[in-house]
Amino acid sequence: MEYTMSDHLDSDLAFDRAASDVRRVVHDIAGRYARRGFALTWRLLHAVEDEALADLGLASRHGPDMLARFARPSDAIYPHTDTDVRLDDAATTPLIFWFALEAFGRLSYTSTSPAREFFARRRLASPHAAHHVRSV
Repeated sequence: MEYTMSDHLDSDLAFDRAASDVRRVVHDIAGRYARRGFALTWRLLHAVEDEALADLGLASRHGPDMLARFARPSDAIYPHTDTDVRLDDAATTPLIFWFALEAFGRLSYTSTSPAREFFARRRLASPHAAHHVRSV
C-alpha cells in the first residue's frame, strides 16, 4: 500500500482533532483542581493524566494508538511526589503534561494549534539546551 500526501494530511487532521479533544478534557480536569486552589504537584499531574486517558469519551473518539501519542512513555521516570512540578526539557515532556501546565496558567501558547507548537518547540530543542517552564 502506498502512502500518499492525502494520507499524511488525514493523519495530521486526526492528530489535530485528538489534540484539541485531549486538551479540552485535560483543561476540564485540571481546571477543577486549579479553581479549588490545589497546587500542581507531581502526584496531581499524574492523577490528571490518568483521569484524562481513562475518559470514555476520548477513548470512543480516538484509538489507543492516537491517545498514546499524548501520554508519558511507559519507560519515562517522573516523580510521584507532592512537590511542585518543574519541567525543564521540552524534548521529553509529554504533551498531556503541557496541557495541564497550561490549565494551571504556567504555560501559554502563541499559536492556534498548541499541539503543533509543542512539536515545533520539541524540534527546536537540542539535546544540550534545556527549555524551562516557568513556575508561578
